[in-house]
Amino acid sequence: MTAGLGWGALGQRDGFDNPISSRAVRPVFDESDPEGQLATDQWFAGDAAFFGGVEYQVNERWGVIAEYSSLSYPDNPNSPALDGESPYSLGLTYRPADGMQFSAAVLNGSNFGLSGSFFLNANTRAGMAGLETAPLPVRARSASERTAPTAEIGVTQQAAIQNALSVAFATEGLDLRALQIDGDTARVRFTNGRYRSNAQAMGRAARILTQAMPGQVDTFVLEQMDRGIPLSGVRISRADLEALENRPGAAEALLARAEFVDAGPDEGLSFAADPAPAFEWGYAPYFRIEPFAVSGKLTLDVGVSLNASYRLSPQMGISASVLQSLTRNDASDPVADATPDLQNVRTDSGAYGDDGVPVLQSLAFTHYGRPGTDLYSRVSVGYLERMFGGISTELLWKPADSRLGIGAELNYVAQRNTDIWFGFDEYDYQVATGHLSAYYDLGNGYHTQIDVGRYLAGDWGATIELAREYENGIRVAASISQTEVSYEDFGDGSYNKGVSITLPQDFFTGRATRSTYSTRFSTRSGDGGARLNVDGRLYDIVRGAHQADLSSTWGRFWR
Repeated sequence: MTAGLGWGALGQRDGFDNPISSRAVRPVFDESDPEGQLATDQWFAGDAAFFGGVEYQVNERWGVIAEYSSLSYPDNPNSPALDGESPYSLGLTYRPADGMQFSAAVLNGSNFGLSGSFFLNANTRAGMAGLETAPLPVRARSASERTAPTAEIGVTQQAAIQNALSVAFATEGLDLRALQIDGDTARVRFTNGRYRSNAQAMGRAARILTQAMPGQVDTFVLEQMDRGIPLSGVRISRADLEALENRPGAAEALLARAEFVDAGPDEGLSFAADPAPAFEWGYAPYFRIEPFAVSGKLTLDVGVSLNASYRLSPQMGISASVLQSLTRNDASDPVADATPDLQNVRTDSGAYGDDGVPVLQSLAFTHYGRPGTDLYSRVSVGYLERMFGGISTELLWKPADSRLGIGAELNYVAQRNTDIWFGFDEYDYQVATGHLSAYYDLGNGYHTQIDVGRYLAGDWGATIELAREYENGIRVAASISQTEVSYEDFGDGSYNKGVSITLPQDFFTGRATRSTYSTRFSTRSGDGGARLNVDGRLYDIVRGAHQADLSSTWGRFWR
């Protein structure tokens, strides 16, 4: 059952004098007021009325709903196209399976409606889990192997071990990049191309090492890599793997004994040839929602994307993306500038690629590096995103065992032409933009990010984001950007805000993959607080192999 007391639109039918406030007269809504501000003068003002409803579930499949509405739907331009002869509505619901519901209803005595709803329960997987092959078992050493004196591993023997490891790693969807055997310690670098959880990839790598390493090796140092740079080092005792594999609480016990450090130097490592092809390409459908810009229209764009990349070295490469829209061909010009004191860095987004021909979404050269201990760098040059091209540089400080990360980004970009090819002369606009960023893992799946700096329109301000990440990989985040831009210059919406959702593909299929589906919802795409969209920012690449993120899914180490 539900019951409430409403004002304004919910205080229209059978209303009575305001029972909790002295504001008996409700102010008239002023359409000239800027959007995005709290209309506190409307709160609890004017007449009030009761509303309510009841829902009864007859059995697992069938239910009935009844509602009394205090909406009167008066005949004015702001009312729905619905006749409200009666305040009562009755409905019937049917759930043929978990995750879906259909309903039929008689609305307000004179209308009939049908609806269908589909639900996603983040605690229940849509697809079966664990469809990947079982990992190799841990090979326990004999007593004589444990006590044998440490012998020098020759170049030929290490090469044979490295070749065997490369084959075994590839079977698990991992790429062995380098190996060093020094006395009783083996250090390996590898990339994870299959598992959403880096802890699961690390567990598979450790099991393989127990099978291939000589008995004298008692310590494994696992260094995960991405974009050609080592991200961290995790030191694990081989004896712990042997003792804990089949014990209750093995994941927690091993996590407590593991040591998280920065990745070691390149010296001493024997690097393997990169088995992946230097040139890769593919095509896929795309679906994009352009938020409400100054025109007040929501634009949907559906089409096909052709993507290609060429790796010049493990740390640098060139990537390109060409899009062909299937729905946009009206070739409309940008709308009149409603905020002439602010550059149209986002409000003209609907005019970009609007003539229906292929467009160059991006074409960029990117280099990643490790300039020092706990430091990571990125340099991107080219057509960086749909509306801007130039140079983007980034530096991140993020210790492997810390929840805190500090980043700095500096960009110099120019606004591209609306045909989205090579020109920059249509707007003749250049800007230096950048931010100082602080990232912090709050624990229990909560993450926060604060960016302070200069945005694309030249305005100064800050963005705050709070995200909740679940152990099954689902991520929900909300962000707000507020800058020095006034409500009048910003236009409708007053400031930038939005919600993003990321769903891992393995949640639906049950098969191990690192692919995700992401989308962002926002009210309007204003020019104030607009940030450059650059692929491959460092924090999201780096943190997945650090202690805080590894700990959140460490239970998959033994999977």
